[in-house]
Parts: sequence; C-alpha cells; structure tokens
Amino acid sequence: MTYFILLTLNILIVYFVKSDHKYWLLSIPLWTLLIGTFLLWRNINDTKILRLDTAYWESANDNKIKDSTNWRGDETIYKQLENKKAYVKKYNFIFLNSIFFQTLLTFIFQIIGYKKTIIKTTYRRTSIIFGIALLINLILELLMSVVPTGPLI
Repeated sequence: MTYFILLTLNILIVYFVKSDHKYWLLSIPLWTLLIGTFLLWRNINDTKILRLDTAYWESANDNKIKDSTNWRGDETIYKQLENKKAYVKKYNFIFLNSIFFQTLLTFIFQIIGYKKTIIKTTYRRTSIIFGIALLINLILELLMSVVPTGPLI
C-alpha cells in the first residue's frame, strides 16, 4: 500500500505540473522527507529501547542484591523491551523499502527529465547522485536479504 501511494504521488505530480522542473518537483523532496522521517523515527525509538534496556538491567541488579541466585530482571519490562524491538524491526523494513522504492522512482524521473527537458546539467547531476544512491540501496538491500539482522534492522 505504501509503495502504491508513493508511485501514485510521483506520477500525479509529473502528469499535472507543466514545467521543466516537474521531474524533480515532488520526487526529490519526497525522498528527503522519507529519509528525514526515518532518521527521526529511528532516533526516538532507539531512545525508548535504551531506556527500557536500562530499566531491565537495573531491576536485574536489584534482584541480584536481594537474592544472589536471582539474576533476572522484571519480566514486564523485558516483555515491553522485546515487543518494542519487534515493533521497530517491523517498521524499519517498511521505511527502508519505501526509501529504496522512492530512490528508484527519483532516479527514473531524473533520467526522464534529462531526456525531455532543456535543463540538462541539473538533471545530469541529479541522475548521477540518485544513481549512486540507488546502487548503495541495492547493495544494502542485498546485505539485508543475506543477513536480516543488524544495526539498521
């Protein structure tokens, strides 16, 4: 559904805008918005996970002080921590795949803009930039398919 919305937004703006700038008018700002939103969302959730992890280990240390054989922390905090990690992992895939898809669309629109407009230098530069970004995205997608765990996931 997310990919359909992105595709529809990109195609509609190209169809309705009558300008030489229409090929980058929505695709590049939308790509920037997706990247910024992902980084902000990830930062907020990493802070919440760190806070839950700290609370769990503090409760484990308190339990160990009370009873030297009990090294486990609070079970409710642990379940909240695991649920939060699963939630973040699920939506990281959606965010990253949306960014990859938007990078592909932006690259395609920059090539179309280069072919159809008179602003050749702008579209040539942006197509090179988004071509490199697409290559990086493809490598990252390949790495995520091989090893589905890691710092981004």
